[in-house]
Amino acid sequence: MSGGFHYGPPPIETVVGSRDAHFSHFLVVLCGLVGVEVSEVMGRSRTSRIVTVRHVAQAVARVERDYLLLEVAALFDRDHTAVMNAVSNVEWFMSHPKTATPYFFQVYEAAEAASLQ
Repeated sequence: MSGGFHYGPPPIETVVGSRDAHFSHFLVVLCGLVGVEVSEVMGRSRTSRIVTVRHVAQAVARVERDYLLLEVAALFDRDHTAVMNAVSNVEWFMSHPKTATPYFFQVYEAAEAASLQ
């Protein structure tokens, strides 16, 4: 079988698309800073490390970049309630820092750095 199927992570253009070049750049930089693949964050993985990055990225899109819930949901191919949960989790950890893991703060600081680039 020599079809057009490509094994491996898809190119960034097909993962995030050209909806928002600035957010795509932010996501690539964030993933590079924390050492995960964009395709993992955009995928369906429920691994704690990946979920933390995904939640922070969704919260940045919703809160700092003023995307609508449905826009963030479409960007990440999720339901809007998943985005609501992500934003709620990030807000909870920020207001209750003793409950958050050190990795959460590493990702949050990386998101701040990625926003500046």
